[in-house]
Parts: sequence; structure tokens; C-alpha cells
Amino acid sequence: MLFQIIKRIFLIVVFFIFSSCNSNSIDFIIINSNVNTFDSNYSVHSTIAIDNGIFIGIGGEGITKTYQSKNILDAKKMHIYPGLIDFKNSDPDIQKFKESLFLNGSKTIEVDKVADFVILDSDIMEIEGKNLSNVKLIAVFNKGRIVYDIFN
Repeated sequence: MLFQIIKRIFLIVVFFIFSSCNSNSIDFIIINSNVNTFDSNYSVHSTIAIDNGIFIGIGGEGITKTYQSKNILDAKKMHIYPGLIDFKNSDPDIQKFKESLFLNGSKTIEVDKVADFVILDSDIMEIEGKNLSNVKLIAVFNKGRIVYDIFN
């Protein structure tokens, strides 16, 4: 009888431990953005979820219902592009700039791919010619971690 009571208490404690753990807690969520995925449909989304350096969710408001994170960034309608900026070879030519975004094989933003991307204040696909002077680099993410931002 005592064994049955101890067993039930143990099972109740285990249940509460597992139910209090949040298995959907991830490293980073970016909301309210223009995520230019460069996937096969050239789709644009508003939210991305990142965990362990990998994109695990791309979409809209459903991402914040599926995942939770202590690190939520409101991108304020800024533009997210795959890849990293090549700072050493910066060039005022917009085509070279666009090509420099796609370093390290990061040519798309897709689930299960490495989260290498930049956040810009402008849509570079709308810029013509060689004028990049008005585009501001806001942040650079390498493997899901901020390696540069204008705030630090």
C-alpha cells in the first residue's frame, strides 16, 4: 500500500515537471518584417523562427502561436535577405551588392537551412543603378546569432 502511494506521488511529480517544460521555446523570433525568402516562389513573409542556428519556422502570426522565445525582435517592416554582407569588398554597384548577400551558400531562407541573413531598412530589389547610399544595414545574423547591429 505504501509503495502504491509513493508510486502515485512520483508519477504526479513527473507529470508536473514535464508539463511545466516548454518544448516550443526557441532562440529567436523576428516579427513584423519583410522576409524575402528567395525560395522557388519568391515568397515574402512577416515572421521567422530560429533555433540552434537554423530556420525552424517561416510565415506569419502562426509562428508566434507555435513557438515562444525570450528574444523577440520587432523588425518594424524592415527587409530581411538571405546571406551575409561582404564588408571587405563593399562596392557602390547595386548588382555586386546583391550578389554579395549570397555568401556561404545562403541563397534562400527556408526551414532547416542555416540562419545567415541581413536586415536592411530598404528593399534592395527595388533599387536601380549604383545608388546604395540610402540603404542602411541594420543587423547581420550568422548561424542564427547577431554578429552586427547598429544599436551596439
